[in-house]
Parts: sequence; C-alpha cells; structure tokens
Amino acid sequence: MSVSHPSLNQLKAIVRLLYSEQEDITDCSETLLKLCVCLESIFFFGTYEQPERTADLLWESICCLPLYYEKTEFPASVEGCVKFVLDCKDVQTHRGRLRLLIRCALQRRILHIIVELLVRRSEILKNIYDSASVLGDQILSEILIASLAVLNHCNFKLTLKNSAFLDQQWNLPLYKMYELVPCERIGLHVRFSKGYVIVMKVEPGSVADEDLRIEPGDFIDELFGNKTFNMAKTTFFQLLTDYKRQPVYIGVMKCLDNDDKLYAPMKPILSSLKLSKDMLLQRRLERLEEIAAEEAALPVGGACTNMDSCCGRISAIYRGSTRVEDSASEDQLGSGILRILLSPMQSRRVIISLLPTKVSVRTVDTGETLFEHGFPQIACCGRRADSRQNFAFVVRMSKMRSEIQKEGYQIREGWLAAVLGCTKRRSQMKHERSAPIKGMLL
Repeated sequence: MSVSHPSLNQLKAIVRLLYSEQEDITDCSETLLKLCVCLESIFFFGTYEQPERTADLLWESICCLPLYYEKTEFPASVEGCVKFVLDCKDVQTHRGRLRLLIRCALQRRILHIIVELLVRRSEILKNIYDSASVLGDQILSEILIASLAVLNHCNFKLTLKNSAFLDQQWNLPLYKMYELVPCERIGLHVRFSKGYVIVMKVEPGSVADEDLRIEPGDFIDELFGNKTFNMAKTTFFQLLTDYKRQPVYIGVMKCLDNDDKLYAPMKPILSSLKLSKDMLLQRRLERLEEIAAEEAALPVGGACTNMDSCCGRISAIYRGSTRVEDSASEDQLGSGILRILLSPMQSRRVIISLLPTKVSVRTVDTGETLFEHGFPQIACCGRRADSRQNFAFVVRMSKMRSEIQKEGYQIREGWLAAVLGCTKRRSQMKHERSAPIKGMLL
C-alpha cells in the first residue's frame, strides 16, 4: 500500500513547478507563496495545540536543537540561520520567526537539513504532533525531507530584509533599496505610527522624488543599514546627523505595488494618518504625468484635464456602455456618449493603462479588469465637443461580452461603446497636493 498525504502531494506538485523554473525565484513568485503556505500547513497539521501555541513550541524546539547534538554534528549553517532570525527585530511573534526561518532556509538551501535535525530526535516532536501528522509519522517525514531536498536545485533570490509583516501573513509588500546622493535634505515628511516610519509627503524636486522612487504612504524600513521598526525618534534623526553629506542608503516598503494595489496590512495604519488609497493613487498618477511631461513625452496645456494626455496610466470614471449601430460613424460615437450621460449608471473609479500593444481598464477598489483590448480591436475612439471631459472607444460587442453580462445588457451582435470620464482637473489636483500635511521633515 502506498503511503501518501494530501499536503505532501500538494507540496510535491509545487516543488516540481519550482524545479522547472529557469529564472531566479523572487518574492514576486506566486508559486513561492503557495510553497510557503503549504509548508506552514504541514507544520501546523496534526498537532495537540492551537496554531499559535504550536508555533511557540516548534520555534523553541528549533532553538534548542544544539542541545541534542554534539557540536561537531550540528551544522554551522543552521546555527547561522537561527541567529539571523533572532537578530531580526521586525518579527515579534514565534509564528513570524518561523516564517522568516523558512524564507532564510530556502535562500541558504538548508530547509531540509533543519527538518531532518528535528525528525532525527523524535523526543523533540512527540509532545507536539500526533500520529496523523506528517512530522509525527516516520515515513511521511522522510518523504517531506526528500521533497525539500529537491529545492536545493532552485535559485531563490529573496529579500530577507522584507520581514516587517510576516507576523500577519505570508504575502509581503514590494520592497525597494535605494542609494540617494549626498544632500542637505532628503525631502521627506514622515510620521511615526505603531512602530513604523511612514512617508507623508515627498517634496517636489528632491532626491527622494526622483523617478518616483519614494511616494506618500511608503514605509521606511531601513536607514543606513539600521532597521527603523520601533526605533526611537531621537535615534532615527541622529542617524541622519551622523551620516550627513554621505550617500543615503534607505530601504522602503511600497504601499502601492506595480499594479497600483494597496498592500492590505498597511491600510489601517495609513487610514489613521488620513492617507486613503484614492489619494495615494491620484498622487502617483499625477506624478507620472508630470514625469512624462518633463521628458517631453506629453503635450501639457494650462487648461487641459488629465484626460487630455497619455501618461501610461490615467485615473478615470467608468460611466457605462451602450450599443451603437455603426462602428465607423463619429455621429454614432457621439450619440453613444450622450445616451450614457442621459441615462447614468453606477459610476466606478478605474485606471486606464496604455500599454505598447493594448489598453486595459481596471477598477481602483478591487483591481478587477473590466476591459482589455489590443489596439487593432478598437474600431474608433473620441469625445463630443460639448462634453470634452468624457470620451468613448468602440469595439465589437463580443470583445466585451463579460462586462456586458455584468451590466445586465442583452447580448446581440454589433458594436458597443464604453464611456469614461475624467476624475479631476489638473488645477484641482495641484490645489489638493499643496494642502499642508503634518510630518517631520528629513
């Protein structure tokens, strides 16, 4: 009879996917996330205690491993890995430390060794796991070790510094390390909240503002090689004084990722500082437009709206969709816009992304993709002279079938116009950005 376990079968499938990867495995890998979640479920399955208590017992057992082995038997690599986790001040719980240990062990290719050291001393685990667990069964635990050993052939390139939210979940924010040129002022207004250092405002033209490196809502995680979590304000500003006129090394956890999605665990902290996702996203889009204008990529007029320019990503309002008879008729396009404006539907905030070969429209609140079309699929686009803040593009109705179903339309052959409108005028955005924001200036 074959010996098997559902979690081990899942683990082996994930390991096969990672083994087949030709490129480096980074924090952005969805398969890596699945691996970590699967491993944690194995470690917490078939235990006598609740998960948090299990995490306490398992972490204490790992820390005590050197007591069960001769000094010559215990690998220095495992000792170094445990020390790295103990020295990390970002993680506050044993569950967070176990997660960081798994990430560190994957990076250093020793995860199978740690599990093997635990399994070889059954007296360590007998008070934690029952016979139905993987780690409580001799054969299943050997299969686990063999599966983890395959990961030695995978090239993990993980940012181990990115550990501040491991106490809460496996999914981590986008992490960036920057080296800023020596300067009198970095150009950041910051606030301290719940142990974190949050950027409230970035001064235009400062070194921090260059190429949209640091944005409002970002968390400063490291400064000159020092972790800032729970750092005293006096210590933080003393670092800036001690390294004055030297290159600034700063690690940042981004509140918005490359797809403009807000990192969920940051939301309560940002909300307490009155930084909403809409505000942060609007500032990013405005800054992207300014950067494009500075590079002479966009024509910028004094009276135009943010709909008048293509800046890669544009904030807009989705007004709705309607059927038009003739895809090539400008009159039909204009009448379609008028029809939607006279019979308004529920509007939704969206982001229009203009990519090299296609245009996509997705919602701000959920990130759901409403439309995605290659440019050859779009029959025409434009706006009415008497409603310049709204525009529409026309595609064959079958290309927007899923969205039509959501809006409750009856699907028939023909063409359909999607109507979108601008959110705010540039003058309004500049006025909002100039509003005073409380924060300490760096």
